[in-house]
Amino acid sequence: MYLINSTFKEEAIMDEKLKATIPLMESEDWKERVKAEYMQLCVRLEKLESLLKKYDAGELEWEFKSPVELLRMQADYMHNYKGILEQRATYEGFDLN
Repeated sequence: MYLINSTFKEEAIMDEKLKATIPLMESEDWKERVKAEYMQLCVRLEKLESLLKKYDAGELEWEFKSPVELLRMQADYMHNYKGILEQRATYEGFDLN
């Protein structure tokens, strides 16, 4: 029961984090939009990694239709993209947090 309640709480927190990026996405400042993109990417990556951990632990009550390796590749690409955004922010001289 704790796992289910914990999962719902985690999902609600992640949804709030995504909603918090809306004003940044609507900004005229491209740096603010990049920050929002980065924040959204971090939330989605965290969700995907959590899902993969549950899969590895045998805690999912359903099966993926696609090969799990495809999801692992997606997580890898998301990590790479996150690193690219971090490098851009460093070169451009702004903080992503």
